[in-house]
Amino acid sequence: MSALRANHPDGVRVLCDRFSGELLKVAARILGPDAGVRALATETLRWSLRHLDELTDPRLLRLWLLSRLVVLSRRRIRMRPLLFWQTGRRSESGSCGVCCSDQLVSTYRLLDRIDIDQRIAFCLLVLHSTSLAETAAVLGVSCDLVKRKLAAAHARFRHLARSRLPSLMREHISHAALGVEIAKEQDHRIGCSEVSEFDLVRSDTRSRWSSLLHTKRLAWLLALALLVVGVVIAVAVSVSYFRAVQYQVNGKYPVPAPSVRLGHWVVAPQQRSETVSFSDGSLIAMAPGARIRVVSTNYRGGTSILESGSINLSVVNTGRPEYQVVAGPFVLQLSKGKAELSWDPENELLGITVHQGNLVIAGCQFHNGNSVIAGMTLEARCRTQESAER
Repeated sequence: MSALRANHPDGVRVLCDRFSGELLKVAARILGPDAGVRALATETLRWSLRHLDELTDPRLLRLWLLSRLVVLSRRRIRMRPLLFWQTGRRSESGSCGVCCSDQLVSTYRLLDRIDIDQRIAFCLLVLHSTSLAETAAVLGVSCDLVKRKLAAAHARFRHLARSRLPSLMREHISHAALGVEIAKEQDHRIGCSEVSEFDLVRSDTRSRWSSLLHTKRLAWLLALALLVVGVVIAVAVSVSYFRAVQYQVNGKYPVPAPSVRLGHWVVAPQQRSETVSFSDGSLIAMAPGARIRVVSTNYRGGTSILESGSINLSVVNTGRPEYQVVAGPFVLQLSKGKAELSWDPENELLGITVHQGNLVIAGCQFHNGNSVIAGMTLEARCRTQESAER
């Protein structure tokens, strides 16, 4: 222990020579044919070198190491569903190239269906032949609790073997005899796979680099995922934002109504009014006898031609809406609000009443565009260059 606390190479060598074999065997007993057996034993030794100050009694070093190995094994079993994609759950051949027997694979398939704590107690007592007192010390529980867990594991294992793999438990083979056969096979498989001092130091360095690379890889993957999500959101928003508004006659979006092609005239009968509804909520209410034509639409609004009659234009405030109405030589633009517009083609008389918002009129004498605010009424003629405002 003094050599270990002083970080002397001889202390590391003695630690590996004395405990690596048993740690490999116990890890194999608990995990079964798992590719992480050797890594688990190595991680236990590396952990012990970093936490030697926590060991108060050097005589408990072996049980202390086994207790840590049990903690790592329990974590490994619980993480198996997440580690399956990375390393594979089972290792069908050991480090010596010996394939697992059907008996060993079948045994651990049944153990996978047993509670983890009961499984560990079963593996330590039956497969590794650890004493009851040592098992209780390693698990940190009482001997009575270990006995109950072992009894439950026995009953569960026997029930599973009879219902799923009756050939595994032959009548003349007990659990103890099965444990001896499993332990003998596992000891043969790991006989040429001991953890050396060089492997321990190398794996410690590799683990630090692997941890760093793993952290960087996760950071890059997270950044890439955020970038992809951002691009998808940007594309979705752009598509929805820059999509041209749709319109229909005598209906309110999105309720279906008879469709009218872009550029076709919409004529309100003399007996009733018509309504042109846009997908952003804006609408044109046509008085009886009015004639309009929607000539173009974009993501901000649309342009309509008022041939004759009176309309009420209502523009909702969605982003930066922009609706234009062309009446003879005049171009009227309403960004938001409500306005009543009329056009008399015979007299070339334009009438404007703004109820809400701000309307801009251009054309003829309004070269630079004039604003008509809420509450104002304007009548304009282009032919005589006359206008009246009230």
